[in-house]
Amino acid sequence: MLLDLEADAAAYSGRLGNAREFSRRAVASAERAQEKETAEAGQRVQAALRLSTGRDVQYLAALAPAFAENASRAQALA
Repeated sequence: MLLDLEADAAAYSGRLGNAREFSRRAVASAERAQEKETAEAGQRVQAALRLSTGRDVQYLAALAPAFAENASRAQALA
């Protein structure tokens, strides 16, 4: 999921080659890990929030659990 978000960020900033690579890696990772990806995303969200409470970090921290279908966690972070 985080690789997918990285792909979105790269695409948004015009780095389309990077976006394609991140997207490819996101798909491969999800296929390999299945549910492990969701657990890792939660750990990374917490690590990111420990490093910064900036608006962009908070925004992506709330999106991560939403993508993982954890609505209550997403609402709490939002």
